[in-house]
Amino acid sequence: MYSPVSPHLILDSPALAPQICKMDVETGETWVWRGTEHQYIAEPTFVPAPDAIDEDDGVLLLSVADVRKGAPDFLLVVDAKTMEEICRATIDAPLPCSIHGVFLPDRY
Repeated sequence: MYSPVSPHLILDSPALAPQICKMDVETGETWVWRGTEHQYIAEPTFVPAPDAIDEDDGVLLLSVADVRKGAPDFLLVVDAKTMEEICRATIDAPLPCSIHGVFLPDRY
């Protein structure tokens, strides 16, 4: 059994903000994706694989804000099993801090 753990939400520490952690709650083993000190990640959204067998078969979608001037924000796609980055899609506009519950009727 796995649980996503976002250390910056638990510990409220800016030093831990750019990482997302998956923990096996039975063994304590962890897997981590780490960003840079200039990036802030939002709550992950899990998308299961169509042919999923294990509970972590799928991807995590995370919006990542990069606060450096001129650095693009991006949508990050992470393998939920290994926590390795699959890809990222940069955008030419500021990204909301969370993709949870965002609805922009004038844009779509």
